[in-house]
Amino acid sequence: MLIPTPNRKLIHQYLFKEGVIVVKKDYHLPQHQEIPVPNLQVAKALQSLHSRDYVSLTFSWKYYYYILTEKGIEHLRRELNLPTSVVPATVAKALKTPTTLEERPFGRRSGRDEEKKKEAGASSEFKPQFVSCFYSSFSREEPLARPANKFLLVNK
Repeated sequence: MLIPTPNRKLIHQYLFKEGVIVVKKDYHLPQHQEIPVPNLQVAKALQSLHSRDYVSLTFSWKYYYYILTEKGIEHLRRELNLPTSVVPATVAKALKTPTTLEERPFGRRSGRDEEKKKEAGASSEFKPQFVSCFYSSFSREEPLARPANKFLLVNK
């Protein structure tokens, strides 16, 4: 399929920026959900990239999930004239979370540590048991109390 160069460039720029792209399997959509390009053109451009192993494909519930591979990153860098320092969002390192008290922006957590140390649960004297006042035919024990028969007619 012939895809106009500006549309192909938009697709490749979005794919390189995010590292992944989701395409709905509806070729009659006038526009892709994220890119101002017809959905058919996005699907066919990514199908072409997949045939050359620049993206990996997963299909689920009428959606194509394309993930950029290392080979695809190199190809798009050459095509879009990007430096090697620019990487997709999926490859970029996540920010390190602070692990010590000094690294935390607000220091210690006030009051939370004491709550965790507090003993949770019931006391050791608590011994729950179920006591039924009704006689069960499945029980081998004698019931604690027989229920009063409400339906007993008494003549007055």
